[in-house]
Amino acid sequence: PLVLSEFGGYSRIIENHVWNREKSFGYVMYKTKETLTKAYKKLFEKQIIPNIKKGLSATVYTQVSDVEFEVNGIYTYDRELLKIDADTIREINAKLKY
Repeated sequence: PLVLSEFGGYSRIIENHVWNREKSFGYVMYKTKETLTKAYKKLFEKQIIPNIKKGLSATVYTQVSDVEFEVNGIYTYDRELLKIDADTIREINAKLKY
């Protein structure tokens, strides 16, 4: 079995829900929930789901929530907002099941 231990890193800053706006860091920055959701979905559909048939058995998305300067979480630093559309996450998760 293969494990992809860290991938993603897609970022979005949401005002008033970030630890430090000026020093925030992310690999790829998205300005809206819609563009981040679209990129997240594309990542799974093009890179992750096809590799399940090749033996990919687990993945770890980076990351669950923002942490200080890193704004690449699915949730904001204060855990108040989900940055990606919840229905899209459920749809993708359903495709990951055997």
